[in-house]
Amino acid sequence: MKRIILTLVIVIIAILAVLVYRAGSVFHDQQLEPATGITEINVDAQLATQHFSQALMFPTISYDERSNFDAAAFRDFRDFLQSAYPLMHENARQTIVNDYSLVYHLPGQISALEPVLFMGHMDVVPIEEITRISGPTRRSAAPSLTASSGGAAKVAEYFQNEGVTFDYVMDEGGVVIAGMMEGLDRPLAVIGDSEKGYVNLVLTVNAPGGHSSQPPEQTAVGIMSRAIVRVEDNPFPPSLDYIKQTFAAFGAWMPFGKRLAMGNLWLFSPVVESVMLNNQGDAAGIRTTTAATMVTGSPKSNILPTRATAIINFKNHPRHG
Repeated sequence: MKRIILTLVIVIIAILAVLVYRAGSVFHDQQLEPATGITEINVDAQLATQHFSQALMFPTISYDERSNFDAAAFRDFRDFLQSAYPLMHENARQTIVNDYSLVYHLPGQISALEPVLFMGHMDVVPIEEITRISGPTRRSAAPSLTASSGGAAKVAEYFQNEGVTFDYVMDEGGVVIAGMMEGLDRPLAVIGDSEKGYVNLVLTVNAPGGHSSQPPEQTAVGIMSRAIVRVEDNPFPPSLDYIKQTFAAFGAWMPFGKRLAMGNLWLFSPVVESVMLNNQGDAAGIRTTTAATMVTGSPKSNILPTRATAIINFKNHPRHG
């Protein structure tokens, strides 16, 4: 019996030693230092803010229903870019792709180097009327110079036809976040090396219909509601595969307790997953998300719907393709 207890004590001490060792040795300070001699560019902050405010006035909204597309807004926004940034248009060659997407070619000083691509989107998603704030502001994002609604694929096709390849692509850039994780006492610049795709699942329920004064036990909307709840109650499992690089980037700056868990995922991955799943933002980063976003039913409150439809949007975790 004493031998068994002694063996257990030795095993526990060995495990603790491994945990502590990995907490102190797995993570390293990978902070990059900027090169010296960089010339700062003077930016007119007031003018930049003015241009930003003006850009927000153009309702370049992307709808699922193509008939709602406002072509004039995109043309007006293109004209605004030309008037607001004349120097850019004097030095860069502009190509219009698929009627609305914009590609600017700005020649570099060393022609032997492969070009780089800076891209983003000019379109924004629509908002619900109930969330609209007062005033004329109608957009929720800053302008970009490359792709507008539905144009990203066409722009990629354009580059392929032109035989253009890139050294690297910067898609809208990342963000600098303070307090990204509890215990991290410095801002973190996030670099995304992959992007989630999406799948829309369309659910349809057909029913006889009729008047609400004589309803069945469950209407089409009721059946649909149950289906949506079943999908939401069965989320995709989490995975830390794609978050490990992030842990490696800032793990050295975390307090010991956090490093103990992040540096020993072989033991603590269930705990780390549980903690991250309790945070809406963190949860979205470690699994395919499920979001019921659109539901339709009867056109009138006292009419039983003959058809109810719902759309559930999934943002795919990279491991799901």
